[in-house]
Amino acid sequence: MRILFIFCIIQVGDCQFPLNTLVNVTVSLLNHYHSTCVYLLHSRLQHGSLSVTYLKTLIQRGNFYTATLSMERNVEALDGSTCRGNSPLYVFLDSDESSQRYLEQVSVASSLLSGRWLMFISIASIEDFFFKIKMPYDCEFLVVRPVNKEQKGGIKLSLMEVYQDHPTKVPQQHPVAHWTTTGGFVWTATPLLQRRANLHGISLRVGVNSEDLPMAQSKCSVNKDEFCIIHYKIWKILENKLNFKSEFYGPVQGGHVSNTGNISLDGVPTMLLSDQVDVGISIFAMTSIRQKYIDYISVLFSVKIATYIKKQVVSSSRWNYILEPFSTEFWWVVATLLIVFIFLLSATWYVDPRQGTHRSIESFNVYNSWIQILGIFCQQGHPTTPQSWPCRLVYITAYITFVILFAAYAAIFISFLAVQRYKMPFSDFQGILDIGTYGFCIPAIPVYTSMFEEATDPVLKQIYKTFIAPNTNSFPGSVLECMKRVCDEKTYVATVDSDEKRLYSDKLSCKLTAVPNAFFWVPASYIITKKSPYKKIFGHHTENLRRSGILKKLKENLFPVPTNNIETSNSQATLTDVLPILIILVFGFLASMFCLLVEICFLRLRNYFTNQIVG
Repeated sequence: MRILFIFCIIQVGDCQFPLNTLVNVTVSLLNHYHSTCVYLLHSRLQHGSLSVTYLKTLIQRGNFYTATLSMERNVEALDGSTCRGNSPLYVFLDSDESSQRYLEQVSVASSLLSGRWLMFISIASIEDFFFKIKMPYDCEFLVVRPVNKEQKGGIKLSLMEVYQDHPTKVPQQHPVAHWTTTGGFVWTATPLLQRRANLHGISLRVGVNSEDLPMAQSKCSVNKDEFCIIHYKIWKILENKLNFKSEFYGPVQGGHVSNTGNISLDGVPTMLLSDQVDVGISIFAMTSIRQKYIDYISVLFSVKIATYIKKQVVSSSRWNYILEPFSTEFWWVVATLLIVFIFLLSATWYVDPRQGTHRSIESFNVYNSWIQILGIFCQQGHPTTPQSWPCRLVYITAYITFVILFAAYAAIFISFLAVQRYKMPFSDFQGILDIGTYGFCIPAIPVYTSMFEEATDPVLKQIYKTFIAPNTNSFPGSVLECMKRVCDEKTYVATVDSDEKRLYSDKLSCKLTAVPNAFFWVPASYIITKKSPYKKIFGHHTENLRRSGILKKLKENLFPVPTNNIETSNSQATLTDVLPILIILVFGFLASMFCLLVEICFLRLRNYFTNQIVG
């Protein structure tokens, strides 16, 4: 059961609405917002029998929790009015001077956001009543005023919401429902955020990074980098949808705001803290330190923080490349097939019933069969065709089996020769710690340090203690400089934003590759001041952009999806790549020459000894 408290201000004998109307409107409003908590505000002069009757009748009409609060008390008392997690409803039964003074105090203390407000008002000019009251853009303040008297004593009322687009603007009034004695409330079909999707040309101060400020002030007429392609376009869409203007500001070089724990915020977040801007547009990672001081507009982006290492090409002249197309287990299967076919061919030749007709012509014993099967495995021809059909079937089966294996091996082996492969000394953050010989680099930007220092993963915590904390003052100030250090040093890695790495790749003297499992994702978005009245409306429309695919399309414009991820710069096999094959060829030639010489020598020796015996 949710609790709702109503604050009522009642001037005895001066209320312009019948008791039943007050109760019926309140009950209808509570049912519409699915709440049961009511607070009734009153002053010392306004606490009379009508307020008591109102509360008793309200309790009788439903299971509502009610309470009263005196307007003579400090406005901080509103902070103690709870509703079990729901928004309480504060009700004024009249619009007298005491109510006006109290609302002025509440608005100065920014307490109008503590719940919904309902006022029964009978004065002619709502603008005059709220002239000195600051009505935040995101507050829900409802006023009920009579429209006319119906013929049979029925009453028709109008329910309007009152708010200001900006503290310097006059209050806006929008009808949200009509109420009649017979029909109750008839609500408009337009949701709250759509009703307020017009800021009537107000000007907002927008903070951007110092390098993006010239582009923002020139309306991105020339430059086409990440800020113009993504962030400026998103912000212009919001400007057009919500009808507001932007004034762009950049941070002062060297400015920062320090807080406890030796943590500092710099750049645009500092401008928000010092009330120099209202909103900051760029990719600002969400960290626990930042969330203590600033708010975020939804979750627009997911940033991949990856670790990069210099590409180290692995030479394809390694001897094990000849065996790598097949796994060890599969090579054992191939060897077994060779042995099986050797004995199968020999066995079918021995048991053939027509032994006497072909043994004098052909011989497929084990001594001769192994060379025949090995030739078939290497896709070579044979000098004679077996005379018996059992042997022929063994030949055909062996050819079909080995031609498939040979084609698969050739395809994989050619890909090994044509595609460059890179040596990876480790595959994750734990590997960086274990190897111990590589340097580690992150940009000297507070948010990068916070990611590791605040990490819950013990490996990332150890990375911070081992590499980051002792070397905080030695890190370069930008992502580009950090990646250049990786190119300059032989054993070095850098953990940076993957999108920024793609932007700066053409400015590096070497090629970098990502360590496969040394990365993590960080939510990011635009930033806005704490308790900003525009957070909900901006979040609503940016979420619509994300759901409709516009954000994805803008990012694809910056980083087009490649149609082919295979590197083609070294698609030809070089002499070095095929060196093992050439060595085998030369070794085979030399071995055959050696065997030839041995056979010649053996033959001459045999003839010599034979002649000696005969002679």
